[in-house]
Amino acid sequence: MGNLSPFDNWRIEMQILYEFILKYLGFRAINRGKEISGVRAIIAGFNLAILATVPVHILLQALFSVVVTIFGIDDQYFETNWLLLAGALLISQSYFLVGGLVKIRIVYCSVPLFFGKRPEEDKDDKEGKIPVLNEGYSWTLPWPFMSSEEVDLKPNTFELEKPMEVLSGGTSAVNMGDTTTQVTDEASKSERVAFLIQAGILYRVNKKKLNRHLEAKANFAELLLVVIRSVIREESAKMNDENLLSLGYQAIADVLTKKLTEPEKDADGKPVVTGKDHDGKDVLAVAIADRLGIQVIKGLVTKIVPADPNMIRNYERIKKEQLDRRAETVEADNFIALVNKVRNGLGRNEVSAAEAADYIQAERGKARRVIIKGGVPGDFATAEALRQSSEQPKS
Repeated sequence: MGNLSPFDNWRIEMQILYEFILKYLGFRAINRGKEISGVRAIIAGFNLAILATVPVHILLQALFSVVVTIFGIDDQYFETNWLLLAGALLISQSYFLVGGLVKIRIVYCSVPLFFGKRPEEDKDDKEGKIPVLNEGYSWTLPWPFMSSEEVDLKPNTFELEKPMEVLSGGTSAVNMGDTTTQVTDEASKSERVAFLIQAGILYRVNKKKLNRHLEAKANFAELLLVVIRSVIREESAKMNDENLLSLGYQAIADVLTKKLTEPEKDADGKPVVTGKDHDGKDVLAVAIADRLGIQVIKGLVTKIVPADPNMIRNYERIKKEQLDRRAETVEADNFIALVNKVRNGLGRNEVSAAEAADYIQAERGKARRVIIKGGVPGDFATAEALRQSSEQPKS
């Protein structure tokens, strides 16, 4: 086992023995993915206890013989054979089976520990899987040989301790109006706006890479903080303040997810080579999530606000103006469509656009349509006089 200490060699041998028992006494209770079936593991424990009955029975017989010899007991009047066998069976089942039963809570898994240390990876397995106990009842070798440690598989969140202050890119929409032009010279820096951004990830532990997660626990938070802060800084610099407020939530979340779940690539889009293995083959970069032993469900951006609270009113004003313009545009398009529909229905040669517009506005209640009998067409003064006289009450 290389330069390992005798204790570590013994621990590894114990792991090999445990997996052998699961495989051959538990009817393949451990699969290729190193996941352990609880029911089959219990069957393996029961079968081991049955096999252990024989040496335990021999040991009890030897102890009984010593007691008989020391105390001079005449055992010819005692039927000890079946009693010792029953005792051996009870002891072996109590210790090897019942003593090794474990219960793993729902939405948890458990890592079997050998003399208090986690299992060794299979060196022939590139993913480095280790034995894992699934939720429910299962079995391990009894104390002091083995124990187990639960790992939470429920989705968890990881966020910055406090919002990060960054500068937007481009020209400030508050000062320069509605623009998406990106300015990168020194003069534009005065137009960049300071924002407070809170971001993080929603993730769960990857059961297939559990050992990676356990190894990365010491630097887990530090590495995630570096990635989250770099993504926030880089993406904020690509958008002006208005786009950051409107598009930043989704953009930063998407890039953060991609940064964690995809391996680092070179200019040609191929994974970066990080070194050589013992066979001289290239070792390709792996995704940060795989290195941490987690599955990233999605990136989270929960807050993007100007660092100066007084600027919020300016952005609210710009947003209201944009919504008003959009509403007016939609209303104008709908009105034109209605005018064309009326003219097509009544005949375009019979109804002018102005007459169709007056008809629509009258139907909407935004204009009043009055029919006047008499007068000369086009004489609006006479028409108005006739309208007023028609509205006067009759005496």
